Amino acid sequence: MLTQIISLASQKGGTGKSTSTLNLGYSLASLGNHVLLIDGDPQGGLSLGTNIGEKEKPGLADILTGKAKPEECIVNSRNLTLSALGSGHFSTDSLIKSETQAGKHILMDAVISVSQGFNYVLIDCPAGMGSFVRAFLSVSNSVIIPLNMRNTAVRSLPVFLQFIEDVRHKYNPSLTVEGILVTMLDFASRSEIEIFKTAKDTLPSTTIFKTVINHDYIFEDLSLNGAAAAMSRKATKAARGYFELALELHERKINRVKGDEDEEFQGLF
Repeated sequence: MLTQIISLASQKGGTGKSTSTLNLGYSLASLGNHVLLIDGDPQGGLSLGTNIGEKEKPGLADILTGKAKPEECIVNSRNLTLSALGSGHFSTDSLIKSETQAGKHILMDAVISVSQGFNYVLIDCPAGMGSFVRAFLSVSNSVIIPLNMRNTAVRSLPVFLQFIEDVRHKYNPSLTVEGILVTMLDFASRSEIEIFKTAKDTLPSTTIFKTVINHDYIFEDLSLNGAAAAMSRKATKAARGYFELALELHERKINRVKGDEDEEFQGLF
């Protein structure tokens, strides 16, 4: 099974990394893929936004401190081919130790170990350009950059793209930018729409996803219940964007495997 490891990362916090990891993962699993979600943020945003933390399973912190093996930490969903590896419980001491371990190969080896048997592995990275993010990018095939249309977030993008380029050059030559995902776009905000238009005109068309995730307060309500948008009849509209993103991602994967030219088909039967 060909596994695609994708980090969701950005320099700024509050861009929708955890929300996007959960809802994209749910959408990919609904399309028949085996998907693993990894909460790579010591703050545990993904674990808090789901019910992973309530399972009392060890997580990433326990792997990095040697208290658990990676395969012992995976939680399987009830109905879908969707699994998750939570952040675990980071103390101040374990966080300092884990930062040191992340600079080595322990974190990378753990990701590779748990990734076996999955079509997609989505890693919810912490904000910034620290050792955790560097380690996750070093083991990923590609990175999705969630980006809201706020001036500070957009202006920080070139710095983060340079960081990705540095990781590619030093640690992971095959790392690619899967795409920039516009999140939490408020069409009622004139400034956000202007920034969005400028971003589309400035960035290469192949860099930015066609799919746009609109601003919707229902994502906050869903996080309180540990649910993806597609699980609620009230959130059908909110869920649609992530299903479209899953299809766009799958289409990109097919194009990479088969190339731009279609082969001559003989028919299905």
